[in-house]
Amino acid sequence: MRLFGKEFNFVLSNLDKIKIYVSAWTDGKNFGDDYLASAMFDYLKKNFAKRKFEVKPATLNIADIKLTENDIVIVAGGGLWGPSNTQCLEEHLYQIWNNCNAKLILANIGIESFNDKYGYQLKNIAQKAELISFRDRKSFEIATNIIKDEKIILGADTSYLNPIHIKTFPKNNVLGVNLCGPEVENNINNYNMEFIIDEINLLQESGYFVSATPFSYNDAYNDFVYCKKVDKSCKKRFSITPYKNCEIFLGMRFHSIIIALQNRIPTIAITYSDKVRRLMQEYDLNDFCIMPNELTKTLLLNKIQKIKRERTNILDRIKFGNSLQNNRINEFTKHLEELILNSN
Repeated sequence: MRLFGKEFNFVLSNLDKIKIYVSAWTDGKNFGDDYLASAMFDYLKKNFAKRKFEVKPATLNIADIKLTENDIVIVAGGGLWGPSNTQCLEEHLYQIWNNCNAKLILANIGIESFNDKYGYQLKNIAQKAELISFRDRKSFEIATNIIKDEKIILGADTSYLNPIHIKTFPKNNVLGVNLCGPEVENNINNYNMEFIIDEINLLQESGYFVSATPFSYNDAYNDFVYCKKVDKSCKKRFSITPYKNCEIFLGMRFHSIIIALQNRIPTIAITYSDKVRRLMQEYDLNDFCIMPNELTKTLLLNKIQKIKRERTNILDRIKFGNSLQNNRINEFTKHLEELILNSN
């Protein structure tokens, strides 16, 4: 069990004035986790470095940082309530409370699953936190059914603070692909990864070209193991290249799909986890979700042909979905900035 992995922490400080401690769940081997951490840090650096804050990256544990009641701790996002994460979250937050009196902000988190124990945790955290924002509507609804409080708001995934925008040059029948195996935590069923790979390779025999990229590449969750079986030229680490020329993106991991949508690339999601389905629902793209055990070459072809026929409409849906996400992340930053600027 990792306690927010090897933390990617930053302290923004101006001598003895306000400090902002950013903690994100990352160990440097999952691009999605790194994306959350860097998006939050870049946002803070851009918006506060020229005010009364000096920006200093640091790799200190929270126990080693002297924080006062005027300082702020930000947990930068991720799916924090779920079968394997809640104990990590609880331990981490108690470490914060036991070592300082700083203000606590939970930024754009997700609820993967919920029960009475998790509800108790949420109530306890809400009593102590200054702000809790949720990255998707379902998570927000679960929270607000338990607690009615103005400090609980609907945000968006933290990555929308600093979207990865690229120039795309889509080529006919080119698919960008990300695959992850059934050992991924919180998957909603066990699925046969080799069958999925075989079906994608059958699609390539029909004249489609696959360009794949891994998102996670640590020992336990290595996407490269699967991606290389559909794309022999696949790199071992995340690469933006598959997004540049793909006509359609076929993704599994949450942030692999977010990057495609941020760049208005029509996307088919293999919904290994409920968070992926929720993301597609936020873009009104439910009809382009495929359960892992239902994926076949024929079903993929049907989805691809539907995208080709309805491309303009799908691009409009993605554009509208991005607008909604941007509005919600702006609402989050409005609350965050107010808390920071009133902390001194």
